Amino acid sequence: MDDHKRLSILLIEDNPGDIRLIETALIEAGDARFDLKLADRLSTGLARLAAGGVDVVLLDLSLPDSQGLETFLRVQERASGVPIVVLSGLIDEGLAVEAVQKGAQDYLNKAYVPIDSGFLVRSVRYAIERKRVEGELLRLASFAEQSPDPIIETDAGGAITYLNPAARAQFPDLETRTPRHPLLEGLQAACSAPQDPARGSLAREVALGNKVYEQHLSRIQDDGLIRSYIIDITERKQIERLKDEFLSTVSHELRTPLTTIKEFLGIISDRIAGP
Repeated sequence: MDDHKRLSILLIEDNPGDIRLIETALIEAGDARFDLKLADRLSTGLARLAAGGVDVVLLDLSLPDSQGLETFLRVQERASGVPIVVLSGLIDEGLAVEAVQKGAQDYLNKAYVPIDSGFLVRSVRYAIERKRVEGELLRLASFAEQSPDPIIETDAGGAITYLNPAARAQFPDLETRTPRHPLLEGLQAACSAPQDPARGSLAREVALGNKVYEQHLSRIQDDGLIRSYIIDITERKQIERLKDEFLSTVSHELRTPLTTIKEFLGIISDRIAGP
């Protein structure tokens, strides 16, 4: 997150005392890079979100036109990409856990705000950063799901832990033949071999019927899993074979006349046929 960017905070709160509490905390934190926008109704807050330009939402769940977790869900539905920090005057661990499970970045008790003015600011910044990381993880996950090439994750023994749609479509027998499928054999030994630092992964060729695949293997360090990214190189191998055959044919066709020319040059050079 860019610390020099001016952040827009939308506070959806109807209690004047709590609004002053939040404003005071932001001022005492000594951070002038916050723009605080206010909404005293859920409907007003949703309208502000629809207009865009909001970096983070501070949300009270008890509003004149909405109560409880439904308040959070409606805000999240309107702006799923905006981090939401839930504010509450009540200590309700059950509600806090449920809100976080549904996607809230944090659940804060308002009683702690005046005790530590930096508490709220840190929560806001952490919420924005967590949301950014969450979005990046979702983007990476969607890449695997949408990739036209098969992606497989297995444990060290070859047991499958993940198949993307392309892998399930191209290799429907993968799960039924685990772990004897050619794509799953010898993964542990392969990943133990020295890897190309430039590639960051190890590549091997696997033949399946009349198809040839290039399997790129990399180990996921934190989980001990092995990820395989598989590319169909059948056409490339056919082109390489045709190229080799062409070069072999050309070299053979050239070798015969060149050998004859060489022999006659030898005869001329040695004056065997005379001067």
